[in-house]
Amino acid sequence: SAYIVLCLKPAIQFTIYEQLRLALLKRRAGPGGAANNKMKQLSAAQAFVLGALARAISTLIVYPYIRAKVLTMMKMKIAGKAAEGEANGVERRRRAKRTVWKGGGGRS
Repeated sequence: SAYIVLCLKPAIQFTIYEQLRLALLKRRAGPGGAANNKMKQLSAAQAFVLGALARAISTLIVYPYIRAKVLTMMKMKIAGKAAEGEANGVERRRRAKRTVWKGGGGRS
């Protein structure tokens, strides 16, 4: 269901962030793979950019499910209002019948 995928969005985002981080660190280390201590960490700005990128990618992955959820909720809301309006219409007809039955003839 769409709700399960939406619950997984933080995990998807974290996985993407970690993969981007590891790819950047490997690239920074060069072909030998021997990185010094400074190369093993990201700066705050780099971590922020990678986090924003990971969030954008995870949102793109999950967006169809978000859209489906919103459309489903709107359909349920519209159906609920229609049922409520139908119930109000039934009550109005009942009152009109009672008025006519009591001899009001529709004048009240």
